[in-house]
Amino acid sequence: MSKDMRVYKANAVIEACYDLSVAEHRLLLACFAQIGKGPTDERLYRIHSRDIAALAGIDPGDAYRDAAVAADRLFERYVEVFEGPNGTAPPKKRKFRWIQEAVYAEGEGYVDVRLSTSILPFVNNLLEQYTVYHMQDVARMTSRYAIRVYELLIQWRRRGHREVDIEWLRRALGVGEKYPNFKDFRKWVIKQAVDQINERSPLDVHWEERKTGRRVSHVTFYFDEKPEVKDEKAETAAKRKAQKEKKAAPVPGDQPSMFGLSPAIIKEYARPGDDWQDAALRALDARKSRQR
Repeated sequence: MSKDMRVYKANAVIEACYDLSVAEHRLLLACFAQIGKGPTDERLYRIHSRDIAALAGIDPGDAYRDAAVAADRLFERYVEVFEGPNGTAPPKKRKFRWIQEAVYAEGEGYVDVRLSTSILPFVNNLLEQYTVYHMQDVARMTSRYAIRVYELLIQWRRRGHREVDIEWLRRALGVGEKYPNFKDFRKWVIKQAVDQINERSPLDVHWEERKTGRRVSHVTFYFDEKPEVKDEKAETAAKRKAQKEKKAAPVPGDQPSMFGLSPAIIKEYARPGDDWQDAALRALDARKSRQR
């Protein structure tokens, strides 16, 4: 499994209500990363424990055990969405399961998973209203809430901030009746999630509370890519640009004739930054001037 594999999710699933363990998240993301944006299919996706272990930084034996348990538990898990893929609106709230089949290969170090037919439209063939990120961005997180909060933030990556209602956030994260006191919710959900995102993802996040009356009703997250991530992206972009310019540049001694002018004549009129045609046109103008 490539470390650059991307996960595509419809925003309807990003904002859906569900609660998954970290191992269940990893297993599903490993499936989604294999789909990309290709045509819909219903094949088995093979998840190797060594790949999960490498991404998550855990022992391969533990990775296989976790994947097998996760596949088993996912049979009982469901996701609750409030709109369809690409922004389409179903008439009613929809619930469906994540997977419909799992094959365990004892001693082989992998699990085969077939996704449910209902989830497939939400993770491929996406034309609009979807979120994409690299699987390794969340692979080392050990908090289920960190993974979900990361998705909710990266969905708004261009804006750089997102305000959410506390009760909506509880439902989206699948917290249920746990942490009814906001002080506990802040400590065990929000703070833990933000700390892990800052430590183990490309984002740098801080947040603040907003009150309605005397009660904390909203949380605003502010986030941006870490400076080192931006520097790395800029360096990669510069290298690609240089490679592109190098490929496009004429090779000395191997340039073609143009407008009846030999390469040697054109070269005499070339200036820094010119392409070969600019130099040829300049040489042609000079010839015409001499002939007048």
